[in-house]
Amino acid sequence: MPAIQTTYSATHARWVEGMVLTMEPSDIVTRLAEDAEGIGFGKVCVQATADNQVVDSE
Repeated sequence: MPAIQTTYSATHARWVEGMVLTMEPSDIVTRLAEDAEGIGFGKVCVQATADNQVVDSE
């Protein structure tokens, strides 16, 4: 099997988009994307036309 990753960064990023920044307990809510193209990982969303749907805020 070929090597998947052969180089590694000496330091990691302080944070990445969509990362939970604290270890405090929190509720994570799952919703359906109203748009056909979907929503990028970690992007801000707002409520769409239905209670269980969201759209990106851009």
